[in-house]
Amino acid sequence: MTSSPATGPSATGAPAAEPRVETAISAVDLHKTYKGPRGDVPAVRGIDLDVRQGEFFGLLGPNGAGKSTTIGMLTTLVVPTAGSAHVCGFDVTEQSVEVKRRIGMVSQGNTLDNDLTAFENLELTWQRSITDRALAPLPVPLLAVQKITAAALQGLLGGLLVFPAVLFIHAEGQAPDVHIANWPLFLLVMITGAWLSAAGGLLLGTLINPQKAQVLFAVILMPITMLGCVYYPWSALDDVRWLQIASLFNPLVYLSEGLRSALTPEVGHMPVWAFLIPLLGGTAAITWFATRTFTKRVLT
Repeated sequence: MTSSPATGPSATGAPAAEPRVETAISAVDLHKTYKGPRGDVPAVRGIDLDVRQGEFFGLLGPNGAGKSTTIGMLTTLVVPTAGSAHVCGFDVTEQSVEVKRRIGMVSQGNTLDNDLTAFENLELTWQRSITDRALAPLPVPLLAVQKITAAALQGLLGGLLVFPAVLFIHAEGQAPDVHIANWPLFLLVMITGAWLSAAGGLLLGTLINPQKAQVLFAVILMPITMLGCVYYPWSALDDVRWLQIASLFNPLVYLSEGLRSALTPEVGHMPVWAFLIPLLGGTAAITWFATRTFTKRVLT
């Protein structure tokens, strides 16, 4: 049964029924206040709007008047602090997916790189791609899952290419003996590791300013790689007990031990339960945090 605009989409997931309204855009006492280092910063202070169907309506004002913030709230990209707004009869906060199904937006400036394809522009232009995807008629957390899924597939394909490569790229007379001792475990670790890496990348990307990518590599990714038991088993750190214990906070350790168990079981490695529980639990936790930080980043 399809619900009314006041209650949102139907239980079956189909779009809500089109409300019979003559007002295209309405806002009542709409406010937006941002949190700043020196206290609250009001961007919109109680705007009222009543735009009828078929009207052309423009917002005029000096820089800082709140025009962009108002458009952001009406397009569901900015969450209002107080007040209410409806577009085509749907609440921009409670029924954002229905609003996005019925609107379109063209940005003020052209941020595209003419030397890149449309897909490359979406992938490489971070802020533009986030805004464009947030306008899709989907809940914002699902957009985060979509980004994690796409990155995980790319990482998984990249990782699978490495195994055939080592058969041909090696020192003379030192061809490796590639043998997968446990296929189910190997596939589980590979898929989980790809998802973990993708979720971790999204989490770091939403927590750290993209302009500080060098800091990200130097302070976070490099230590994680060097101390992730990639080049040596975790048991090799027995003589440096404090480092061995500290490395347990590194999710790459469990991924490395899992692959070591599946590919080279004769080499010392953690028991299966010891790396699978943190690997699966850590992946779920990081995915949850990444989805939350992504949603917060989009909506603020």
